Amino acid sequence: MGCGGRSAGRSTSAARNKTLQSYRCRSSVFPHVFKQEAEARLVDSLREEVAAAEARLEDERRSHAAARASAAGREAELQAGLSEAGASVGGLQRGLEVRVPSSKEIE
Repeated sequence: MGCGGRSAGRSTSAARNKTLQSYRCRSSVFPHVFKQEAEARLVDSLREEVAAAEARLEDERRSHAAARASAAGREAELQAGLSEAGASVGGLQRGLEVRVPSSKEIE
């Protein structure tokens, strides 16, 4: 792509490529003037990308923590239900143990 070319899109990568192309065009005319400016803008662009990635990571961490808390609550509910079911089964077994010997006596 030559000087004055069009950008490939609005993505960060495409914007950075357009910026670099612009600097290449200018730096061919004034290499000593634009080198530091180009480097500074590129570093700023990279810092913005890092900040955006860190923000996405923090959102993901919050989402993960919420999912873990939800799973822990559901686990507690299931444990409580399991305890209740175990107590019910124990009561049924005791009732059967009482009734089974008495039915044998009837025969």
